[in-house]
Amino acid sequence: MPAQPKIPGAGRPPPPAEMSQREQQIWQSVVDSKPLNYFDAGVLPLLAALCTHQWQSELIAQEMRHHPMPRLRVEFRRETAMVATLASRLRLGKIGLRKHQSSEALEAASAPRRRLWEVMK
Repeated sequence: MPAQPKIPGAGRPPPPAEMSQREQQIWQSVVDSKPLNYFDAGVLPLLAALCTHQWQSELIAQEMRHHPMPRLRVEFRRETAMVATLASRLRLGKIGLRKHQSSEALEAASAPRRRLWEVMK
């Protein structure tokens, strides 16, 4: 069976209808920042959770600006940590694009060694 061409614009999952408008905006910006078909069905719940936690952290930050309280700082720290964890799991940052350290070591070990005392003719 021949490979089916991918239609531009296909492969970008729409935000769930039950999300708030701000969560949908966050979803759209994350999905648009990645290549087509980057997100499959298995990670969509994580993406939804990321959008919710990001929205919650924005609300807490806004409240913190008007009423700086220790309880809000603790909540903001928790939400921000959860956003960072989910972004890492979804490989959204630049570090997610790097090769794993062990694969780099394996690649370096398999490279031909050049010995300076041997002259190539």
